[in-house]
Amino acid sequence: MAIEEILDLEQLEVNIYRGGVYNPESGFLSRTFGGHIAGQALVSAVRTVDPAFQVHSLHGYFLRPGDATKPAVYLVDRPRDGGSFCTRRVNAVQHGEVIFSMGASFQTPQHGIEHQDPMPEAVPPDDLEAEDPGNGGIAQFAEWDIRRVPPDLVTTRSGKASQQQVWFKHRDPLPDDPLLHICALAYMSDLTLLGSAQVNHAEQRPHLMVASLDHAMWFMRPFRADEWLLYDQSSPSASGGRALTQGRIFSRRGDMVAAVVQEGADPLQARVHPGQPVSGPAVGVLALQGDTREHLAALRAAGAQASTVRRRAELDSVDALVIPGGESTTMSLLLREFDLLEPLRERLAAGMPAYGSCAGMILLASEILDAGAPGRQACALGAIDMTVRRNAFGRQVDSFEEDVEFHGLDGPAHAVFIRAPWVERVGAGVAVLARAGEHIVAVRQGSALATAFHPEVTGDRRVHAFFVDIVTGRA
Repeated sequence: MAIEEILDLEQLEVNIYRGGVYNPESGFLSRTFGGHIAGQALVSAVRTVDPAFQVHSLHGYFLRPGDATKPAVYLVDRPRDGGSFCTRRVNAVQHGEVIFSMGASFQTPQHGIEHQDPMPEAVPPDDLEAEDPGNGGIAQFAEWDIRRVPPDLVTTRSGKASQQQVWFKHRDPLPDDPLLHICALAYMSDLTLLGSAQVNHAEQRPHLMVASLDHAMWFMRPFRADEWLLYDQSSPSASGGRALTQGRIFSRRGDMVAAVVQEGADPLQARVHPGQPVSGPAVGVLALQGDTREHLAALRAAGAQASTVRRRAELDSVDALVIPGGESTTMSLLLREFDLLEPLRERLAAGMPAYGSCAGMILLASEILDAGAPGRQACALGAIDMTVRRNAFGRQVDSFEEDVEFHGLDGPAHAVFIRAPWVERVGAGVAVLARAGEHIVAVRQGSALATAFHPEVTGDRRVHAFFVDIVTGRA
């Protein structure tokens, strides 16, 4: 999808805009890419400004993770319209909450003094290999040619703690609209910058939970986003679970066209400390569809090394697996499409620990009642000898919450049921852990655990801690 489509907005009312959803993996991403929200927010501000003004800076704060499967609504405020400068404030809203807040400043063309730092030395992009959009989580950036300078080829400069260089450009020609190029650059400016803080920490890098906190940009000179741009990045400081990063963006002819400063959160996962071996089991979360992010957070809080699983190699690399809530028929279809169904059955049959919540409970069963329409049925993985009925508690509108006694926990668990299943039959080797009324809603068989409810959405980490204890042999 071209950047014009990614950044395009629908005007709902004066000063109110709605962005489109751009998620090529349709629900696979656990959160919205920050540059997507920042870019759309800037477009919404531009829509309210006289064309005589050009954007020269933005300052944004990422307040909450975005939902990659839903559009954001942008509310624009107009604090100032002056003769030479004007200012806009934008709040991006999802699910009734502000996820991103930005201020943007615009200026009419002016004359003044001019100077800039020289462009640093860098290996030219023609001598570098383009990144494969299918690797490294950058499938949604296939329209961009991204070429990182290998760390050993970066010309290090005295006084820089951590450095990184990246060339990039939009693959296809873009229209001759300077504001589109600026918004496209805002979109891309968030992609690689926090990586500059991780260059000297290769051992800890896989165990960092990285997220943008705030983002500031200044636009200095004309440029085109469909021509090569060098993103010269550095991190002057990292401490306390945060990293400060900064970047200068140059055109190929040496003009400094923009500057960026960003602070990001980069705490190590639970039980991971610099200079010490990683502890805690490697637990994957099946990330084909469903509430992946919440399970990852709960597992990390319980001391696990949590990661997403979408490919065979990722499944093979984990000690245990969580199958989240979602839609069991869709998850089954995607398991087939990604050639994961039989490998997953094999790992479960071999004794890999597994935990399923809601749709995950359905899939872990040996028998599923009302499995779905012919050709789209939910697949029984056979990890637990039980019969499960899909949507047994009713439709979405019948969702409810209640406290349930959960064997193995110190006190009741607050259970959230969303189109939840229940268990109608258990085999001789299955332990019933919880009931809602007369219905079985939590079971365990050996190293396999399942709940009809969603503990990941409540903030109560005890079920996940219980599962981690199962994985480690403590329960």
